[in-house]
Formats: sequence, C-alpha cells, structure tokens
Amino acid sequence: MPIYNDIFSINQVYELMVDGEWVTTPYVLVTAGVWFGGGASLSRVDRVTISSDTNTATVRGPLSVAGQYIAATGNLTYGWWAGRFPVKSTVDRITFSNDSVVATVRGPLTSSVYGLAAVTSQTASYFAGGYKTTTVNRITHATDTATATVVGSVPTPGTMNSAGVSDSTSYGWMTAGISDGVVYSTFVRITYASDTTTAASRGTLSLGRYGFAASYTTSFGWYGGGTTIPAQTSIVDRLTYATDTAIASARGPLLNNRFNHAAGGDTNVGYFGGGYVPAATTSSVTKITYATDTATSVNVGPRSVAARGIGGTSGNF
Repeated sequence: MPIYNDIFSINQVYELMVDGEWVTTPYVLVTAGVWFGGGASLSRVDRVTISSDTNTATVRGPLSVAGQYIAATGNLTYGWWAGRFPVKSTVDRITFSNDSVVATVRGPLTSSVYGLAAVTSQTASYFAGGYKTTTVNRITHATDTATATVVGSVPTPGTMNSAGVSDSTSYGWMTAGISDGVVYSTFVRITYASDTTTAASRGTLSLGRYGFAASYTTSFGWYGGGTTIPAQTSIVDRLTYATDTAIASARGPLLNNRFNHAAGGDTNVGYFGGGYVPAATTSSVTKITYATDTATSVNVGPRSVAARGIGGTSGNF
C-alpha cells in the first residue's frame, strides 16, 4: 500500500482518486476499554481498561434506568444499551470519552422487550429478537434520538441474551437462543446493505445454548459460556466469518461455567465478565487471548459489582 507524505489539500486527494491511486484502509477495531452495565435492580456501569486489566474495573456513570437481560453494542465512540427487564423500550447511550455522567436517553425501540441480541455497523446498530419476537430494530447513529426503525426480522424468536458479533462493515451474526423451551444452535446473518430482509441462516454453534456472550474482531467471533437445559457450560466456539456456513470450532474453554454474562474486547483479547458462575452471581472477568485461543481463559481484575443479565461493549475513551 502506498504511503502519501505530500498530501496537503483535498484537491490532491481528488486527483489521486480519479487516477485510481488513492487507497483507503479497512476498518480496524482498536479499542481501549470494555464497558459492562445493567443487571437485576442495577443501573451501574463499570469499565475495564485493557492496558491495566488486572485492576478492579472503575465505576462510571450509570444507565438511566436499572434492568437485566439488557443488550449492548457500540462503535468506537458510543455504546448503546437497549431493552431490559422489567420490560422497557428504553435506549441509553454512553459517550466513552465522557463516561462518568449518567447515560443519555435516546429514541426508544419500537416496543418494550428484553433478551435481545445486538450488532453494529459503522453507521447503525441493530437490536434483534428478544422474548417472543422476531423483530429487528435499527438505530441510525446520526439520528439516534428518533424512534428505532423496524427493518428485517430473525427467523426464530429468542431470549435470554443470545449474542451478536460483527465484521463492522458488512454483516452481523447472531444465534437463535431459546424459544418456547427449545434451545437453538443456528447462526443467522444480517446483511447491512439489505437489512429489510429476513436474516439468513448460516452455520451452527458446536453446542446449542443460550445466555452466552460474544467478543469479536473483523474476521472472527468468539461465543463463550451459556447454558443448555439444565446445565451451564464453559465452552467457547469461534465463528470464522469467511466460512460461516460451517460448524463453529470449539476453542479453549472459559475458566468457569458462566451464564447471563457480557463480553467485549479489542483486536487481541476478549473479556467475559459478570454473570452467574455456579453457584452465585459473580463479579469476575476472564480474558481470552485470540492468538492462543485454544488455552483456557485467565481471570483478570474483577468488575466493581456482581451482576448478571448485563450488557457489554467496547470503545475508546
């Protein structure tokens, strides 16, 4: 890739574009922190700083209202938390660079729901499924004070925090979770450019489960923990986007069985925090290093509070 050291005006950029010599770099997921928030009777948000992750997570400004089974996603600048139980349509936005204040309420979802999965492109966030629904709500980042727009749907209604991952530009992947007592393992994929269609079924997890969490890069997604019926699990599956019709590959497990937790990370590591680790709700945070993802995850500094049914996302501050 060429390096341009002598570009001083937009006209020079335009001339290079016309000549076919101007190359833009792909989106790169570079993050500094992971934010965990919500939980039963809790609105607390705390932040794991990736460069110093052996410390206890720092308490930041809270969400506008407490609730569990809440979903979260974000770009590098903002994080959106949506849906929760007790059932609400509230959407909260955290500005990562000013995260010590109360999250701001944005436009609501189109209905009150909980147990959603969430994914994000660079320009919009999608909150999909949830208890007894297949609806996909799209929040356009530039106009997020408006009511979310119903776009496509997911094939099967799911609940209990089925999780989502994204390549951040073209697609988002989610799993069906649980519906009417049936646990699903199927991945479904939203195509951002044609998001008014029903999400397409792709491959499967190595084990059907729900109540898990996921971290991701622009090439892979790691789905960790969750529960079958009736037991919790520590299994971690890795989804390879380029071969997303295959069964996800089992990697090294989480350190503990874990359920109803949340996750976030950067290009090198993923953090799985909070949730239920038998036989108690936990504050522990465990880290997967992607380059050695066949190893068991390691515990790092804990959250500031024990909570489950939480949402997590990543960004810069």
